[in-house]
Amino acid sequence: FGYSSFGRRLLESRPIGKEVGTEPNMGSIEPPMGSVNIVANEHHSVVAGEFAADNIPGTLEQVLSPNTLNLSSIDPTNVSDPPSKETLESIRNLINQDGPGFFYLRMNEEEEQAAHAALHSSRDQLFPLPFEDKQKLANGPEQWFRYGGYRIPASGPGFRAAGADANFLRDQRESYNVGWDTCRCPDPPYGATPWPDEASAPGFRSVCETYTALLLKRSHWLRKLLAQVMTMEEGKNDELNGLHDDKLFDRSAYLLGFVRYQPVASALDLPQNQQKFGIAPHQDGGVFTLLYTDGSPGLQVCPSWGGTGIHRTSTMHDKELQWYDVPFRKGHWIVNLGTMMSRWSSGLFKATLHRVVIKDQKSEAARHSMPFFYEPNVDAEVRPVVVARSGTASPVGATRTITPGQIALDMAKQDGLALVRDGGA
Repeated sequence: FGYSSFGRRLLESRPIGKEVGTEPNMGSIEPPMGSVNIVANEHHSVVAGEFAADNIPGTLEQVLSPNTLNLSSIDPTNVSDPPSKETLESIRNLINQDGPGFFYLRMNEEEEQAAHAALHSSRDQLFPLPFEDKQKLANGPEQWFRYGGYRIPASGPGFRAAGADANFLRDQRESYNVGWDTCRCPDPPYGATPWPDEASAPGFRSVCETYTALLLKRSHWLRKLLAQVMTMEEGKNDELNGLHDDKLFDRSAYLLGFVRYQPVASALDLPQNQQKFGIAPHQDGGVFTLLYTDGSPGLQVCPSWGGTGIHRTSTMHDKELQWYDVPFRKGHWIVNLGTMMSRWSSGLFKATLHRVVIKDQKSEAARHSMPFFYEPNVDAEVRPVVVARSGTASPVGATRTITPGQIALDMAKQDGLALVRDGGA
């Protein structure tokens, strides 16, 4: 793959559609969709907005590297219902195999305030807990995904200490995932979230549940929009597109994650089996991810990597790959698609390779982020809609109907993880 030619193509790309505000029914795009350029300016900086007032080291100013993607933004308030053809075409150009696969999604005031509260609560209440208290919240068989008579390791809600995530053993981070209130979900995809008690983290559960409700509402909107992008060609039958079907998401295996990256520089120049990252190169496995951060740098993407439809392969560590920084943008989620969306689109949509690299630290401040992983039901039949263009890279099994649960089960077996029989199956 010509990585340098990919960079030239981005620099030469032209705006698609009209400028913002020139057509009432046009989705707002900033800069116009398709105008995705690499910023080559060492002195350009981005102020991290609300977190600047907290004087959190490392978040007041973000100095952009020469390899920085200037991603496009979607403002939901300016996307008509139904969306215009120009809007759908513009979004498709962002997320197809030729695009960056990442974009910004503007938050409304309620969403931004809820995200801010949840991130602060995790930073100030959850992660400072004594290690033994956090270990009481550890992810284990009771929390793991249930499918096909098994409980699938390294999945589901709960706390994972640094080095305790079976999928990312050398990552320099600790994390905590929350999911369904299983009492409200018939046949939940995983076990109950182990919450810290109210005395040690007052209000933490409440702010998490408030933010999760808003995330689910916004994810429903985005899913419906992307479903229209997927089947926008004339003659396509939307009824064949399961992405439209709410019944495939009524027991969504979603997770809201909280991540604290240790303020330790990543080690990339070592042999592959010794490298250390904030989080190693990977593709997300779900439909899409809505990411909110404290503004600290570290997220990098590799748009030129074609992908395999498998979350983790050795080729993701190729030292010839070219990586680009994704800067924080106040009042926005950073959105990327997962391999499930790539499968659903028969390979038309891209699940972009990404990682977190912690560079030399001048302070002891950790990086905090909150990814929201939006997923179908574990038993939803993902039936690919064959709309991929001739010559488009296609993920493994892109024409085969399969369930997310079966994919997770196959991945666990491939990784040699010890499956546990589900007594309730």
